[in-house]
Amino acid sequence: MAFFTPLENFARDNAKDIPLIRNIDEKLGVKTRRILLVVLLLLFVLLLVMLLVSAFKPKQDSETEQSATQSTQQGGANNQGSSSGGANMQEGSNAESQGGVVLPSIPEVTTKPPVVDNKNLENMIQKADMLYKTGDKQEALMLFNQIATYAKAIANYNLGVINAKSKDYQKSIEYYDKAISVGEDVALSAINAAVSAFRLGDMDKYQYYINIANTYANQISNLPPYAYSYALNQYYQGQYFEALSPLNHDTNTHFDKDSKRLAAKLYTLFNDNVQAYNNLKAVAEKQDELALGQLLARQGSLNAARAHVHNYLIQYPNDWHAKMTMQLINLKLGDFIEAARIIDEFGGEKKENDIINPYPIQARVAPNVFNVQLAQEEFWNRTFEHSNLLTSKILFYYAPYRVFNVNEALSIISDGVLDSKINLGNLEESHAILIKGATISNINTSIAQSLRKINENDLRGALAMIKHDVDENPNHAVLHYNAGLIYAQVGDFANAYKHFLRAYHIDMTDVQAGAFAMVTGKLVYKDISTLNVNLGQSIADSKMPREQLVLFSKIKEWVNNPTDMGVYIPEANEKRAMALAFQSISAIHMRDTKNIVAGFERLKYYQSNDIVSNILLDLARNYGTNVKNSSLNMQYLFREDNMNLDNVFYGPNLARELYIYVGFITGNLEREKKLLNYKLSTQTKNPNGLLQALGLLNIYQQNFEESYAIYDRLINGLKEDDSYTRYLGAVAAIGAGHKNAASLLLQLSKMDSSVNYESRYALGVMYQEAENYNAAAQHYNSIANHGFKSEFIDFTIDDSKVNTPK
Repeated sequence: MAFFTPLENFARDNAKDIPLIRNIDEKLGVKTRRILLVVLLLLFVLLLVMLLVSAFKPKQDSETEQSATQSTQQGGANNQGSSSGGANMQEGSNAESQGGVVLPSIPEVTTKPPVVDNKNLENMIQKADMLYKTGDKQEALMLFNQIATYAKAIANYNLGVINAKSKDYQKSIEYYDKAISVGEDVALSAINAAVSAFRLGDMDKYQYYINIANTYANQISNLPPYAYSYALNQYYQGQYFEALSPLNHDTNTHFDKDSKRLAAKLYTLFNDNVQAYNNLKAVAEKQDELALGQLLARQGSLNAARAHVHNYLIQYPNDWHAKMTMQLINLKLGDFIEAARIIDEFGGEKKENDIINPYPIQARVAPNVFNVQLAQEEFWNRTFEHSNLLTSKILFYYAPYRVFNVNEALSIISDGVLDSKINLGNLEESHAILIKGATISNINTSIAQSLRKINENDLRGALAMIKHDVDENPNHAVLHYNAGLIYAQVGDFANAYKHFLRAYHIDMTDVQAGAFAMVTGKLVYKDISTLNVNLGQSIADSKMPREQLVLFSKIKEWVNNPTDMGVYIPEANEKRAMALAFQSISAIHMRDTKNIVAGFERLKYYQSNDIVSNILLDLARNYGTNVKNSSLNMQYLFREDNMNLDNVFYGPNLARELYIYVGFITGNLEREKKLLNYKLSTQTKNPNGLLQALGLLNIYQQNFEESYAIYDRLINGLKEDDSYTRYLGAVAAIGAGHKNAASLLLQLSKMDSSVNYESRYALGVMYQEAENYNAAAQHYNSIANHGFKSEFIDFTIDDSKVNTPK
């Protein structure tokens, strides 16, 4: 142990004794000073003699002499009036009289700093670290400088870390260099120096320090940091798999927190978001809530992700990385009101402070559209825009058209047609009593002529004739009913609702029109509560035969709550296609496989050549299982000689959608495409239906450019410019990268149908991509349905523009 402390290491608190000695000296006279000097010299000699005696005295007397030495030192100190120990007093007086320190030439005396044991050193390091973490950086730096007196490598390493965290990377490298030069913990210092060089963009230095870390890795091979240090080394060399291995096999827990954090980063790079989340969750602190939420969002666990981000925002409410993460999660969840609020707030903040969107997005065609495995597994669970969408399309496909005189109408409809699609099974006689005589006959003829167009595979021609007849006779319920049905079959549910509702208001005994108005009203998010009450009263007052009335009463219940209604069981002698279809429709929501199959079996029995009836039965037989199981059994559908495909080429949308979808899940799209192109080149009829089928097929094949060209021909060349066709054209345009064309088509689609949420959602996403945040917010706010999910449009974060937090 050292007896003296050098002046350069003298504690500042002890320096206050030196001026006190100076003041005493000034107050004494010359004679007194001389006497005092003599006394001091005597004391010094005495002290020196005692030290020499103590050095040569036997061990058993050392304790006594040590006490004597301490007593002498204390006495000397008291004579000077100083509060310091003997050594300090001696240095103080000599410094005053001689201007320096003269130490006795005794072997035991050393000028090295006092030895500090490991425990005290560890406590000092912990204190310095705590000071830094609590924001007292200056005090932390002072303490680390003091630590440097005892352990230069440790102090320089920590000073390097502090400067690196303060983003003074050049200064941090200087300290790491000092730590490396000492020769201790070279590998750890080198890897940190490499990180600082990387931050500075100095790749030569980066590689230099990486090489040092590799060279000296064995220096710590038997120490706890080895596995973590090795993993870091591999990580910064881009050897991510090699970095992960030591972390997974490290049994040492000293660096468990750092190891799990690094493992979380590596698993994220491998897109293993589950493992990344689990590793980070095990060591997470409050500032990690955002990262945890983002990892869950990548897994698709959106509600749990939102909870994490919410927790983060409680602590850091002004963090735009967290706010925009929350906005994107809300968009995915269909919480459009909250998504609109955040994006609108961000738009205002950007205008005021010119901040950058940390997570810019780009619109895309939803990847799930092309996921064959998902399509095979979840055909019957396809909800997309509305949970009743698929089943409603089935209902309207089998719903009957109306005439006043069936026999007269059939003679007009089927004249010259060998295989008439319009027959007693899908034609019913209206019982309206509001019009009579010649008017009935004239309207019956007009309706029959429009239905003949359907029989001739021209559904759109039939719709044009019906629209003309409605304009000429706006108060005839039968015309409005037929118009509503054709609109429903081509997927325009907004216009279908308008005409069904008009038909019911004209003739409130027409419970079928009222029931269909409820179905379409629900699909387009109308308030149907008043209609529900009125229809209930109409059913109660109806004189319709019971078996017919029960069907429409059940449809009304099904619209209100499909699962509460139960399964509709038609009479054994029932032949109406709509009634048989509704048995299966009601059973789908109840997951009643037996009745799903039963209804479609009876439909196929009465309509053996109908493509839709055949497809639905084959799919129903595998309900609840992977549709892939029925793929081989459905190959017959793709040979025209085995099946009448006219409805696919010219009929209602459902036939085309089912045909293309089944071709997709069974791997027959290319086969279908050849057939459609052949038909297009050889037929002389209206090509619109064929082009619609080809346009949709090319979307599923991801041939977006070809699909866009087809829809452009339909819309601009053939004037098939309904809302849904324009929307599908926009989908193809987005896939092909024609964003401006997509935006125009979506605007037109939105104007054609005020309740086209698909178009509104797509426009909102595209406006957000274009950084028109206020317009995006307006479109999100216009989607009233909470939980709406687009069938075709999705978004992803644009990695090329992303602003990642440092």
